[in-house]
Amino acid sequence: MAALADRLLKNVFFKIPNDLDLKNLELSYKDDSTSQRIVIPSAVIDGGDMESKFLLNDHEAAWNLTGTIDSDNQECDLRLFSDKKEVNLPLLQRKFGLAVSFDEISFRLDKANRRNKELLELHGQWGFKNLKINHWRISSKDVIFPEATMQGALNIGASSIEVSKESTVQVKDFVFSPYLKYVHKPEKEVFLAIHTDKIKAQDFLMQCRLGCFRGWMAYRLRGIFNTI
Repeated sequence: MAALADRLLKNVFFKIPNDLDLKNLELSYKDDSTSQRIVIPSAVIDGGDMESKFLLNDHEAAWNLTGTIDSDNQECDLRLFSDKKEVNLPLLQRKFGLAVSFDEISFRLDKANRRNKELLELHGQWGFKNLKINHWRISSKDVIFPEATMQGALNIGASSIEVSKESTVQVKDFVFSPYLKYVHKPEKEVFLAIHTDKIKAQDFLMQCRLGCFRGWMAYRLRGIFNTI
């Protein structure tokens, strides 16, 4: 998995130029159950500064992608947002029954470090605003995360993907360190842990519901991964 991810990363950055002026590109996807069409009326990269718009299925949704890309150093800082609130991903809904929407998602890749042939480390930061998820294996109602940022490292090994223990997540004033590891073989396994510093009792009580949700979510995630 590390070798595959490393090749994909290098191929993607290798194909992104430092300067680009693209107009009216159309991409389409179709299988037995669904179809998707994306029109890019304009995409511009000027010295690494990027600005682009995506139109989904005849203006079903309009997305904007802005930021910077450094292909030589495999670095990027991107922001995806919609002309209207709640960017929807209808392909996931139609294909997997997973409803996902958000107002904004940001992603920054600071460094891709190939430790050895079996380990690739990706260091960076990502965040979102008003992330909403709905799947019958998770909850009968929408699960809403108003705003959060995460920074740290994603370790991709020979048969596993791991969020490093040094990573941190901030939700408003609450900061914690998550640990998540998915092992693909020889057996599918999911490991999840949450670590926090000392916090005030009142703040702890306010987070109790969230903590209970995390434990319940881990149980639900196991069921989801067992079906993959």
